[in-house]
Amino acid sequence: MDPNQDAALRQLRAEADPRRRRLLPGEEARRTETDVDGLRVVVIGVEDLLIDRLRAWVHWRSDEDGRWARRLALLHSDRIDWRYLLERTAKDPAEARAAAQLHREACA
Repeated sequence: MDPNQDAALRQLRAEADPRRRRLLPGEEARRTETDVDGLRVVVIGVEDLLIDRLRAWVHWRSDEDGRWARRLALLHSDRIDWRYLLERTAKDPAEARAAAQLHREACA
């Protein structure tokens, strides 16, 4: 392995160490952990990805984001924490309606 790649991998491993992980003020996004080529990778949770697409659909009137929100909801309906998703969208009436609609469609 190239020494530069080896150093980069060591740095990625160190940064991914949960003991070094610090949340930013106000950060509460859920995380999903997966393994990529032997490395533990932490990515945004499906609920927060869905919320991001839902907000673009509602506020920007982005039909493409609406399609992605539906796809995510349907594909992952069995593992989505719907309570968390509905609570995160409850403050905005338009988001709450869209989230409830996705919940009904995905869990029907």
